[in-house]
Amino acid sequence: MLEPLILITGVVIVGMSLYGYMKTKDPLFPLTILGPMLLYVYVYSPLMRVSTGSLVSVFPDPERLVPVHVINFLAVSAFCIGCTWRCRKPRVDNRFTFLRQQLTPRARKRMAMLAMVLGVISCAGFAYMVDYSGGWVRVFSRAKPQLMSPSGYIGEMPMLSYPAIFILAFAFQGRRMTFRRWALMVAILLPQIVMATLGGRRGPMFLVACSLFGSWCIIHSRRPRLSVVAAGMVALGCMLLLLQANRGNLFRPWQEDIDTSFVEQLWSTPEVNYGDEYVVASATILTSAKYMHHYWGTRYFATFIIRPIPRFIWPTKYEDVGLDWMRTDPGKSGIPTSQWLDTVGFEPAGGAAGGFVADLFLEFSWGCIGVAFLLGLFFSTAWKRWVNRGGLWTLLYFEIMILSVHLIVQSLGAWLYRVILVVVLTTVFWRWNVNDRRMPARRAHPALENPPLREPVAASYETR
Repeated sequence: MLEPLILITGVVIVGMSLYGYMKTKDPLFPLTILGPMLLYVYVYSPLMRVSTGSLVSVFPDPERLVPVHVINFLAVSAFCIGCTWRCRKPRVDNRFTFLRQQLTPRARKRMAMLAMVLGVISCAGFAYMVDYSGGWVRVFSRAKPQLMSPSGYIGEMPMLSYPAIFILAFAFQGRRMTFRRWALMVAILLPQIVMATLGGRRGPMFLVACSLFGSWCIIHSRRPRLSVVAAGMVALGCMLLLLQANRGNLFRPWQEDIDTSFVEQLWSTPEVNYGDEYVVASATILTSAKYMHHYWGTRYFATFIIRPIPRFIWPTKYEDVGLDWMRTDPGKSGIPTSQWLDTVGFEPAGGAAGGFVADLFLEFSWGCIGVAFLLGLFFSTAWKRWVNRGGLWTLLYFEIMILSVHLIVQSLGAWLYRVILVVVLTTVFWRWNVNDRRMPARRAHPALENPPLREPVAASYETR
């Protein structure tokens, strides 16, 4: 019973992704990017664990996981429907129209300076955290380095690399990319590149690759072919598997031999433990359903509203809202050990995440299906505004999409708080420094203005 449910979920993901592409003819449509990640988390990973029998070591009776896959199927289907809700091929494409007026050299210089200031703040915050955590040798001698900071605000400073790189891409739009310009883009992304290479972290590797790809699209003012997007996703997936197989030593070959047999691991029997993402997700759904342990929005309220308040202003903020476990034991979802043991016979590893469906079920019970639809609708709305308006929405869409890896493989909270941080900062910097009404500019020649995206223009995109 489990395998048919998993395969049906895969059929829905593939079918809705193809439907979305056929309706929009856009390789950067949300499901084109999110579909492969959904397939890995909700189809490939559980199917390998169920079909190979490796799941028996944790769940002796796999059939008790049928409700888990029913919830996965319904929530993922709702999410895909939301992503394709009322989407169609645009008649006018403004996605790479930066301003209504032609960008002057003075305006480009002002944008480049803003990007460099954000990049300096990002690099300074990263360097401070490395020093605070014990220095470069101590931090990056571990297989999975962790950075600490005395303040959460300092801890989020490296996130400024993402709005900075896209603002810089707009400053370089239509210009020839020289070595100096590429070096400046790499310098802005340096904190994330260091974590992706020396740190061997898969999340930063995904974000860096997608940021550079999005910057290329902005600089050249065009969409890539579908084949280019597909090939890029496959290559990036192989790189992430190679990082996982070498546990952070891929860019440190002096420590041990490089394992290049990661492709064989795709078909081998996976090792299942209490920190496995699929195991954690299944245990969370089963335990929260049995004990009706749901938060109905209070956990998200604490994450997005209470958490940003400095502790010196409100020392007992988590205790006052009845969520003291978020301070004392944040990696266990607030579920007591006795409930874990009574339901599944073990307690999942602290800090492990199981994906957005399990996270939504923990919060809203069966209401997670409706929330999943709204999440998909959010991506669909962001895409339509990017296509119709361009400008600021070009930055916001790329930021939302590159951060989406945290939604699919971790949780709504891990994704949304990063999105709120980056989107709010990007919007503030845009309004203050890159405003179409305030920025000095000159009218573009009519021949240089972006024409409506009708059939001949759409065909030209596919043949570039």
